[in-house]
Amino acid sequence: MYHAIIMDPIGLAGGLCLLWNDEVQVCQHHSTSFYIETYVHDITVNSKQWFMFVYLSTDKAIRRNQLQELCVRYNSWGPMWVMAGDFNDIRDNSMKIGGRVRDESSFTDFKNFLWEIGAIDLGFTEKPWTWWCYRENDGIIQERLDRALCSPEWTLQFNQSNINHLETEASDHSALLINSEPSPIKREKKIIF
Repeated sequence: MYHAIIMDPIGLAGGLCLLWNDEVQVCQHHSTSFYIETYVHDITVNSKQWFMFVYLSTDKAIRRNQLQELCVRYNSWGPMWVMAGDFNDIRDNSMKIGGRVRDESSFTDFKNFLWEIGAIDLGFTEKPWTWWCYRENDGIIQERLDRALCSPEWTLQFNQSNINHLETEASDHSALLINSEPSPIKREKKIIF
């Protein structure tokens, strides 16, 4: 059986959807307009951990307040946590292609947030960009606005985890698939003469 927590969008922006199956028990959850916070028991590995799913504002002042609220929430999670979603910001200009080059000072809020919570970026496999748009004066812009972050303790326990950016037709953002236990890739044996 599958379960869900759904936060409706406000107008055309935002919205969150968390899906899970019976191998995971969501012990508690708390939601606001920009995050879903869950305490999860993963039955397959007998692990309890916090998962936070976010959609942060495109407005810099609102996003700064949201990041501050997430820092406050972070203090109650303990050592095992993952935070994933649309942060609507990037760490530096290497996480975008196209459009105008941003001033380094424009990354300060997001960098400070990452430092304050001690977050590790789980990276990604395959395509690096999770969002794109076309602007008449700037052409096609692609950025990695969506990501998964975690605590150092989480990466120690799930050191083979990976993140896939999944194409969607309903959004200009890619969905994130967090796989904490990837299966080994089985390759066909080839005989070369």
